[in-house]
Amino acid sequence: MCAFDHDGTRINDNKFHRFQGRGVRVYSFLYNHFGKNPAHLEIAKQTKDFMMAHFPQPDGTWAELVSREGKTLKPFHGDLFGMFFAAEGLQEYAYASGDEEARQAASRLLKQLFAKLQDPAVPDPETGFTGVRSQGVWMVAVRTATQMLRRWPDAEVAAIADYSVDAVIHKHYNPQFGLNTETLNLDGSRPQERANVTLCGHSVETLWMIMDEALRRQDPVLYDLSAERLRRHLDVGWDHVFGGLADSVNVNQGAYQWPVDTPVGTNYQFREVASTGGSRPPGRSMKC
Repeated sequence: MCAFDHDGTRINDNKFHRFQGRGVRVYSFLYNHFGKNPAHLEIAKQTKDFMMAHFPQPDGTWAELVSREGKTLKPFHGDLFGMFFAAEGLQEYAYASGDEEARQAASRLLKQLFAKLQDPAVPDPETGFTGVRSQGVWMVAVRTATQMLRRWPDAEVAAIADYSVDAVIHKHYNPQFGLNTETLNLDGSRPQERANVTLCGHSVETLWMIMDEALRRQDPVLYDLSAERLRRHLDVGWDHVFGGLADSVNVNQGAYQWPVDTPVGTNYQFREVASTGGSRPPGRSMKC
């Protein structure tokens, strides 16, 4: 169950598709790497069984929110990330349990998602717009592919990893200011309204994942390049006055007003405004 208030009170017992796949992975990972506790594997299995019974829909999409009993509360509205996390969780569970059906489901789901990302009619799950793709989709694709390829050879999964690495390293990277543009048009060009927007957290996250893929490939050139660019995003995004890493940077837009932000899985709304001098509101995280 996924919804808690700040004081730990459970708000509801609904199940969000992103966190079911993550839950399967967490408990499978605990089993695989921290003592092989059968209780961890049993939690992963129960979550996996519930997820596979109630989230996949007849059209190949996944419901985004279901009740504790498995009733669909929110059908698919374009959020592919939950399906990616399901693939990641299933592959970790398959390795923990030896469940071949789970391994095949993970492989099939990853390939299905990659095909969707090639379809111009499919909206970008991060922005909701058609005709664009965000760095975040290649982040989850390469991370899932790396973990699977360490365990099972698969030429199609290797091609997904190759495509994702190329997108991040050669397309999203903007050499003019040495940062990754988060959102690109499908042809690789930069959308005018988001041409200079960098999501620092996504860039750092994606680049360490590519460093891990470089380790799997034993590719020191890719590893060093990714490490250098990761450090660049940390240096640019770090707030040396208040501490912490900026969520986003809009280069050369110091007075830019960010749109309302609703954190995924919540009804909270935040409006964050870039500071051009003066003080920040207390207790607020700021974009740059």
